[in-house]
Amino acid sequence: MLIRIFRSKYFLQYLLFFILAFALWIDVLINPVKINLALQNTGAAWLDKIFTGFPLITVILSIGLLIFQALVFNQIHDNQRLAERNQMLVAAFYILLMSSTPILVRPNIMIIVNFLMIILINTMLNILGKHEPYRQVFDAAFLVGIASLLYFPAVVFIVFIWLCFVVFQIFTWREWVISIFAFLIPYLFVGTYYFYTDELLEVLQKYVTNFYEIKPIIVSTNTYAFIIWGLLTFLVLLVFSRMLKGIAESISDLRKKNRVVLFFLFIVAVSSVYSGENFRMHLSLAAIPVSAIFGTYFSQSKRMLLPEIITMLILMVIFTGKFMTLK
Repeated sequence: MLIRIFRSKYFLQYLLFFILAFALWIDVLINPVKINLALQNTGAAWLDKIFTGFPLITVILSIGLLIFQALVFNQIHDNQRLAERNQMLVAAFYILLMSSTPILVRPNIMIIVNFLMIILINTMLNILGKHEPYRQVFDAAFLVGIASLLYFPAVVFIVFIWLCFVVFQIFTWREWVISIFAFLIPYLFVGTYYFYTDELLEVLQKYVTNFYEIKPIIVSTNTYAFIIWGLLTFLVLLVFSRMLKGIAESISDLRKKNRVVLFFLFIVAVSSVYSGENFRMHLSLAAIPVSAIFGTYFSQSKRMLLPEIITMLILMVIFTGKFMTLK
C-alpha cells in the first residue's frame, strides 16, 4: 500500500508525505522534554545544550530540516534519472528510515551530517561525463572535511570520493590532489582558531587518537528497534539480491551511478568501526543509499506484495512503540 501510493508524484503524495513525517515524530512533538539526554545524547555537546534550552524549537527545526533534505534527495534521485519515473518513494523511505528508532526521532547531529552527505553524493554523480570536474571535486572533498569535523567517522568518506574516481575512470593527478587539499581546508580554519586560543596541540592530540583508539561498537536497544531493524535488513537483502542483476543489465551511465550508490553504502559500513557508542545513530548514514536503492527498485518492480507487507509491518511496530511511549 505505502509503496504503491508513493510511486507517483502529485499533490496527494506530497500531502501524505507530510502526514507521514509528522506522524513519525508525533511523540516528540507532543512532549519534547520527555527525551532523556542522559541516556541518549544528540551526538554533539553544543546541540545538547541548545536542545536543553529550547526543546520544542529544536525539535521543530530538526523535523523541518529532515523533511527538506528528504524532498531534496528525492529530487536529486529524479534529476539523476536513477528511476524510470518521477516518484516520492525516495523521500518516503528516507523519512521512514530516519525515524525508525527512538534515538533517531530526536534532534541529533546526523540530521546535519546526512544533509551534507546528500549534497556530496549529488556532487559526485554530477562529475559523470565532465571533462575537467575540478570544481565538483573540490566541493565534494570540502563537504567531507566539514562533515568529519561534525562527526569523526565521516572522515572515511574521502575514500568514497576516490572510489568514485575509479568508477568514472578519473586517473589524472589534479583531481586526486584537489580532493586532498579541499578536504584539509576546513581543518585549516579550525586549526587556526585553536592556534589563536593556544589549544591547538591538545586538540590535535585528541583528534589523532581517534584513528587508533577504536572503541567497541554498542548496539544495545529496545525490542521494537530490533524488530524494525530486522525487518529492514530482510527488505534490504531482498531488494539488493534482485537489484544486482538489474545493475549488470543497465546502460553504462546508469550502471556507474548505481555503483556510486553502492560504494556509499560500503563506506558507511567501513566507517562504522569508528562509531562506538554512536553506532545506532551512525546507521542513519545508510538511509541515504538504502532509500535510493529502494526508490530505484520499487519504481519499476512488479513484485510488490512481500515488500508492501514488510513495510506495513515496520510502520505497525514503529507506531506501536510510540503508542506505548505516550501511555
